[in-house]
Amino acid sequence: MELNDQIRAWLDSSDKDFYTGLSLLQKVSRNKVLVMNLGKKQNHKHLDKINYELSNYLKVNYQPIKPAEPIKVAKEKPIETKPIEKTEFDFNSLPDPVQKLFTQKRKFFMERNKLSQEVQDDTKDQTVIPKSVQEKVKCILELDEFIKAVDSKIEHYWKYGSLPVKHDEKPDQEQRKNSIAEIKKKINNQKTYVTKARQKFERHPENLRYAEDYQKKLHELKELIYQRDALSVQTSVEDADSA
Repeated sequence: MELNDQIRAWLDSSDKDFYTGLSLLQKVSRNKVLVMNLGKKQNHKHLDKINYELSNYLKVNYQPIKPAEPIKVAKEKPIETKPIEKTEFDFNSLPDPVQKLFTQKRKFFMERNKLSQEVQDDTKDQTVIPKSVQEKVKCILELDEFIKAVDSKIEHYWKYGSLPVKHDEKPDQEQRKNSIAEIKKKINNQKTYVTKARQKFERHPENLRYAEDYQKKLHELKELIYQRDALSVQTSVEDADSA
């Protein structure tokens, strides 16, 4: 096939191959720089330029090449990955008990932030932490526990659609005695933690972190002692009733 016939066949083709057209243009064009630049990148603009130059060479009507329509790919809706408690919701549509939990949590947070700021102000440039600050730190730790308790209830609601139910079932006497024994072990361990925390605090009274840790360990110890005493009293009463 003659060169002109090859060019005409390429121009008449509905699917014009880029590098075939570039090779034909290289054979007939005197502008070698143009051919070299067109060959640097294969795209629609360069393909249509080859089409234009070859049409002029054969002195035929130039028919622009229509760009291929991009393939539309349907985008799937991304899966929600945020925790459900972080998503938007209609507060007023929640049951009253759940609304009260959110209100209560907000109140605890505001009170905690206020105390935290006061602790920072009261300890600024201080070498010894006053007793008043220690009491505030204790209150902050208690508020943290309250917030955790509220969060636990809210999480239960998001997961199951209802608030946790309080079980009034009482453990039998044998279970209670085993619980007391377990609590006593925890108390002994906690006393060790309290002693270590107190020693760190006494060595570095200016360190607020040690003060907070000491108060936290002390608070946990008091809670364990309270649980032990409550179970012990109840067990003693039941022993007396059964005698």
